[in-house]
Amino acid sequence: MRWSPLLFPALLAFAACGTSGPPQAEPPVRRPGPRTDGVYAARTEGLVQYLHFYPTGNVVTMNCLASVADSLKGTMRADLPADLLRGTHNVPFTVRGDSVIFRTTLMQGYMEYAGLLHPGDSITMDKYSTVAGRWFHPVYRFEPEAGSGQQLP
Repeated sequence: MRWSPLLFPALLAFAACGTSGPPQAEPPVRRPGPRTDGVYAARTEGLVQYLHFYPTGNVVTMNCLASVADSLKGTMRADLPADLLRGTHNVPFTVRGDSVIFRTTLMQGYMEYAGLLHPGDSITMDKYSTVAGRWFHPVYRFEPEAGSGQQLP
């Protein structure tokens, strides 16, 4: 292969393009995983289940009646102790690609969660209960924390 005598100057000119000004700031990159600035909620038949993910790698789940859900949502915090009788759990979660995975303990078994993260606003969850012996497939929608200034996309 023969190199053209004009190739080196052309490559040098191309390499120098766009370097005359200051470097442009890159937009912040969102880390993969669920949002941590609010809760995900699944609402069905008068019941609400909240999932609040925390940057520390734990998720707090809370089951409650729809009539008291909004008042209980404000009690969620990263160090909330689990209370099986009240349907509150605090467990570690794992992110694998576009999925989030965790397990909660029930009185006589456990519930496995494997959710597909959708950009910004929801998680489609596959839940398996060893107590009921069946699958559930709720969709959890993101709700920003009050005062966070966040808007849904």
